[in-house]
Amino acid sequence: WAAERKESFESDLGAAEAAFSALRLFLGEEALTEPEQLFEPLHKFLVRFDAVAKEVEDAARESARQEARQARRQAKQGPKGPGRLPNRILLDESARSQPAQRPDVTDVVAAAGGGAAGGGAAGGGAA
Repeated sequence: WAAERKESFESDLGAAEAAFSALRLFLGEEALTEPEQLFEPLHKFLVRFDAVAKEVEDAARESARQEARQARRQAKQGPKGPGRLPNRILLDESARSQPAQRPDVTDVVAAAGGGAAGGGAAGGGAA
Protein backbone atom coordinates (compact mmCIF):
# COMPACT_ATOMS: atom_id res chain seq x y z
CA TRP A 1 0.00 0.00 0.00
CA ALA A 2 2.77 2.48 0.88
CA ALA A 3 4.56 1.86 -2.40
CA GLU A 4 1.37 2.62 -4.35
CA ARG A 5 0.86 5.88 -2.40
CA LYS A 6 4.46 6.91 -3.03
CA GLU A 7 4.06 6.31 -6.77
CA SER A 8 0.82 8.34 -6.77
CA PHE A 9 2.48 11.27 -4.95
CA GLU A 10 5.47 11.18 -7.31
CA SER A 11 3.24 11.22 -10.41
CA ASP A 12 1.19 14.14 -8.94
CA LEU A 13 4.40 16.01 -8.13
CA GLY A 14 5.68 15.48 -11.67
CA ALA A 15 2.39 16.80 -13.11
CA ALA A 16 2.54 19.89 -10.86
CA GLU A 17 6.15 20.60 -11.85
CA ALA A 18 5.27 20.25 -15.55
CA ALA A 19 2.30 22.63 -15.14
CA PHE A 20 4.50 25.15 -13.30
CA SER A 21 7.17 24.96 -16.03
CA ALA A 22 4.53 25.59 -18.68
CA LEU A 23 3.19 28.56 -16.70
CA ARG A 24 6.71 29.94 -16.24
CA LEU A 25 7.30 29.78 -20.00
CA PHE A 26 3.90 31.37 -20.67
CA LEU A 27 4.74 34.27 -18.35
CA GLY A 28 8.22 34.66 -19.85
CA GLU A 29 10.06 33.86 -16.63
CA GLU A 30 13.43 32.15 -16.38
CA ALA A 31 13.57 28.41 -15.92
CA LEU A 32 15.23 28.83 -12.52
CA THR A 33 12.35 30.90 -11.09
CA GLU A 34 10.95 29.47 -7.87
CA PRO A 35 7.17 29.28 -7.30
CA GLU A 36 7.40 31.84 -4.48
CA GLN A 37 9.09 34.36 -6.78
CA LEU A 38 6.54 33.78 -9.51
CA PHE A 39 3.42 34.06 -7.33
CA GLU A 40 4.60 36.75 -4.88
CA PRO A 41 3.43 39.72 -7.03
CA LEU A 42 0.07 38.05 -7.52
CA HIS A 43 -0.20 37.38 -3.78
CA LYS A 44 0.67 41.01 -2.93
CA PHE A 45 -1.88 42.24 -5.44
CA LEU A 46 -4.62 40.02 -4.01
CA VAL A 47 -3.84 41.08 -0.43
CA ARG A 48 -3.97 44.76 -1.39
CA PHE A 49 -7.09 44.21 -3.49
CA ASP A 50 -8.86 42.60 -0.53
CA ALA A 51 -7.84 45.52 1.72
CA VAL A 52 -9.11 48.12 -0.76
CA ALA A 53 -12.34 46.18 -1.32
CA LYS A 54 -12.92 46.16 2.46
CA GLU A 55 -12.27 49.92 2.64
CA VAL A 56 -14.78 50.53 -0.16
CA GLU A 57 -17.38 48.32 1.53
CA ASP A 58 -16.85 50.08 4.87
CA ALA A 59 -17.16 53.51 3.21
CA ALA A 60 -20.38 52.44 1.46
CA ARG A 61 -21.78 51.10 4.73
CA GLU A 62 -20.91 54.35 6.55
CA SER A 63 -22.45 56.41 3.76
CA ALA A 64 -25.66 54.37 4.01
CA ARG A 65 -25.70 54.94 7.80
CA GLN A 66 -25.29 58.69 7.34
CA GLU A 67 -28.08 58.79 4.75
CA ALA A 68 -30.36 56.86 7.10
CA ARG A 69 -29.52 59.24 9.97
CA GLN A 70 -30.23 62.24 7.77
CA ALA A 71 -33.53 60.73 6.60
CA ARG A 72 -34.58 60.13 10.22
CA ARG A 73 -33.59 63.70 11.12
CA GLN A 74 -35.61 65.09 8.22
CA ALA A 75 -38.58 62.91 9.15
CA LYS A 76 -38.46 64.34 12.69
CA GLN A 77 -38.25 67.91 11.43
CA GLY A 78 -41.04 67.44 8.92
CA PRO A 79 -41.22 68.63 5.36
CA LYS A 80 -39.60 71.89 4.31
CA GLY A 81 -40.87 74.35 1.79
CA PRO A 82 -44.32 75.66 0.83
CA GLY A 83 -46.23 72.63 2.17
CA ARG A 84 -44.74 72.86 5.64
CA LEU A 85 -47.04 73.65 8.55
CA PRO A 86 -45.99 76.45 10.89
CA ASN A 87 -44.43 75.47 14.21
CA ARG A 88 -46.92 77.36 16.34
CA ILE A 89 -50.35 76.85 17.82
CA LEU A 90 -53.07 77.97 15.47
CA LEU A 91 -55.54 80.37 17.03
CA ASP A 92 -59.27 79.93 16.70
CA GLU A 93 -61.26 82.33 14.48
CA SER A 94 -62.36 84.66 17.30
CA ALA A 95 -58.79 85.27 18.47
CA ARG A 96 -57.61 85.83 14.89
CA SER A 97 -60.27 88.44 14.16
CA GLN A 98 -59.29 90.61 17.15
CA PRO A 99 -56.06 92.57 17.08
CA ALA A 100 -53.47 91.53 19.60
CA GLN A 101 -53.47 93.70 22.72
CA ARG A 102 -50.46 94.25 24.88
CA PRO A 103 -51.14 94.04 28.63
CA ASP A 104 -50.79 97.18 30.67
CA VAL A 105 -47.87 97.27 33.10
CA THR A 106 -50.18 97.82 36.07
CA ASP A 107 -52.16 94.71 35.14
CA VAL A 108 -48.97 92.64 35.06
CA VAL A 109 -47.82 93.98 38.45
CA ALA A 110 -51.25 93.41 39.96
CA ALA A 111 -51.38 89.85 38.62
CA ALA A 112 -47.98 89.18 40.16
CA GLY A 113 -49.23 90.33 43.56
CA GLY A 114 -47.36 93.60 43.75
CA GLY A 115 -48.20 97.27 43.29
CA ALA A 116 -50.91 99.45 44.86
CA ALA A 117 -53.79 97.41 43.55
CA GLY A 118 -52.31 94.06 44.55
CA GLY A 119 -51.56 94.82 48.17
CA GLY A 120 -47.89 93.92 47.82
CA ALA A 121 -44.90 95.46 49.52
CA ALA A 122 -45.02 98.62 47.42
CA GLY A 123 -48.78 99.06 47.67
CA GLY A 124 -49.22 99.17 51.41
CA GLY A 125 -50.37 95.73 52.33
CA ALA A 126 -51.75 94.57 55.68
CA ALA A 127 -49.71 95.62 58.68
